[in-house]
Amino acid sequence: MAIGTLYYSHSTARGEAIFTSIPFYDASIEWNRTEASTMSFKSPVRLSEADRIRYEATDTRRNFGGQVTKVKATAKDDYEYEVISYLRLYHSKITFSCKNMTASKIMKKILKKDANQLSTAGITETSIIHGKLKWVNTSIWDIANQLCYLEHKFGNDIGCHIDENGTMRFGYSLNNQEGYVFTNVIDYSEEYDSSDFITQYSVTYNGKVVASSSANQSLIAKWGVISEVEDCTTSKSTSSNSAGKTATTTTDANAEANIKKWKIESKIVKLAQQITNGKKSDKAKAKAIWDWMRNHIKYSYYACTRKNALGTLNARAGNCADQTHLYMCLAYASGLEVRCNHINGHFFPQTKINGKWFDTDTVTRRGWGGHWGNGGHWAYHSDPHKFNC
Repeated sequence: MAIGTLYYSHSTARGEAIFTSIPFYDASIEWNRTEASTMSFKSPVRLSEADRIRYEATDTRRNFGGQVTKVKATAKDDYEYEVISYLRLYHSKITFSCKNMTASKIMKKILKKDANQLSTAGITETSIIHGKLKWVNTSIWDIANQLCYLEHKFGNDIGCHIDENGTMRFGYSLNNQEGYVFTNVIDYSEEYDSSDFITQYSVTYNGKVVASSSANQSLIAKWGVISEVEDCTTSKSTSSNSAGKTATTTTDANAEANIKKWKIESKIVKLAQQITNGKKSDKAKAKAIWDWMRNHIKYSYYACTRKNALGTLNARAGNCADQTHLYMCLAYASGLEVRCNHINGHFFPQTKINGKWFDTDTVTRRGWGGHWGNGGHWAYHSDPHKFNC
């Protein structure tokens, strides 16, 4: 499983939950797009059935949210847990009929009608008005995906998924992606990724079907109650310190200014916050970003810039120029002062620490910390998006 952080909350009632990080090991997630996904892990921390679990992955956007279903003590005096995702709540069956309503209004009414009082905060407005529709003893999840299919027939790409807070996200997706032709129900909000498929889809590339799936009607029992609003972002989530207290993580003023100035994408901002969480000094932040880049981004040989920062992160690979794009964005989003150095056809970033420029090359043996100061280098660039060959 990808490296990340695991949080828990004892709260099972409606309202905002406070999450605290815990140590864990031997973790695995079995993803399922039509039934509820499941997670297992071990931890020395004692949890109870129905406690909420939130897993935030560092190097992917596939976070996990659910509730503990089984607790088992191990021989090491640790505990072994099984968790089921919030998707189970949306497999409760419902009978519903309507006339001349948009898909978004239909979903809001259905979610409010359910006994679990599911949140409607993730439903965004759609425009197509549908005629007479009726469902008898049908799961909420099936209704949502059938509405996605109806919208698709009108030429709209609607995405539907349950996020790590247990909130249904239902609304328009991007309507194009170069090279691929998508049909039926699918969510591809950022990039082509087979993990984004919801149910009953096909993907065609160069006239050939490269992936497909039929709708899965299997249902599981609903269980548990989730909050209507649950904010677990960096500004709200808490983590345990050595004294057993909780500490709140916030983005500093320099980072906020850099994010706005350089228009750094939210996915990169979130990753930067995760990588540098708990790092106090500029050197510690820069070293954490450099280490993450060296461990997670592979070198790919080609000339000039092709992918930029977000494309390099999504591909997990890039040449020296594109890796520099990504490092600079992560550094800027962490409040650091950084620049690109171009010498003899090679791009690499430098980070300013204690008034000196520090090489933070993620590609070559120059690596971390060499060549203080100018050293005869030339062609410095501050914009993390625009430098090129």
